[in-house]
Amino acid sequence: MNIHPLFVHFPIAFLVAYAIMELIHTDRLNHSDTYVAIKGFLVIIGALSAYAALSTGEIAEGILLANRPDLAKLVETHSTFAGASTTIFSILALSYLIKFFLDSKHTSAPILTSEPFAKALGALRWYSEAIREHVLGQMLALAGIICITITWGLGAAIVYSPNVDPLVNFIHSSFS
Repeated sequence: MNIHPLFVHFPIAFLVAYAIMELIHTDRLNHSDTYVAIKGFLVIIGALSAYAALSTGEIAEGILLANRPDLAKLVETHSTFAGASTTIFSILALSYLIKFFLDSKHTSAPILTSEPFAKALGALRWYSEAIREHVLGQMLALAGIICITITWGLGAAIVYSPNVDPLVNFIHSSFS
């Protein structure tokens, strides 16, 4: 039984919502703790659930290719872009996980204030801020949304055929 469709739509919804919020970049919004927390929640949950979608996609690939080996190249390209999307959003999610950890009271523990840990925490803070507070986060969000769109188009071509929609046809002809 193919359960991939049950798992694939949640990460898409969370990650697209996150990417839109990331691309709407204003100082007022980005200095709102609530806005930052919502973005962090969306990208962390979206990235984590994307791993479930990838796993069920591997199962679906085995089922599909047993019956339709002619789709192997298309399925592999779809899988590649799904992996790229997951990787990009995982990088973004990690920056929020680091921020949330560093903002917590746990970082004031005596062992973490010792020199080696303090340097490591400083490096983690730099990584998190470099992504979240500069254009790099927006660039990654844009790259992620492009990869998700390509993944969607190739997935639609696999399930419904390349001619189901003009955009699906364009994506299919461009990447397969």
